[in-house]
Amino acid sequence: MQFSEAADDDVSYRFGLVVERLVRWLRSASSKGSGAVSSSTATALGRLQQEGPMRITELAQVEGISQPAMTQLVDRIVKAGLARRTTSGDDRRCVLVEITQAGVDTVDERRRRRSGHLHALLQDLADDERAAIVAALPALERLSDSAMATPATSVTAN
Repeated sequence: MQFSEAADDDVSYRFGLVVERLVRWLRSASSKGSGAVSSSTATALGRLQQEGPMRITELAQVEGISQPAMTQLVDRIVKAGLARRTTSGDDRRCVLVEITQAGVDTVDERRRRRSGHLHALLQDLADDERAAIVAALPALERLSDSAMATPATSVTAN
């Protein structure tokens, strides 16, 4: 589907606004309840759950924050028992961060809570609107994968 530049700008603006509002709502909804953790904690724990133990520098890089900020975050999640520091089997000088079972449980609970909130929100839509969202999911997943693989600093607006 070909759009004019003005239409592209409108779609980009509206899409950005929708994503921004949904993210804000989802963060707010997901941060309530017992055992709730910050978004930065949740994403770091999710990354450790998905990819396994990582160096703090690697974790900081993929999460897009500075190494000192990640060190502070790791200090907090280790103190909370959600992760632990371990040494690499290959190089004992190398310190890795590894998620604990309590961290896995926290990530899983947050995902369940988030899914429940989204499920309830989607129920407010008509069947054809929900079907349109389902049909758009593969494209949105590709867009998300592309965005995550591209540092935000390398993307420029026209």
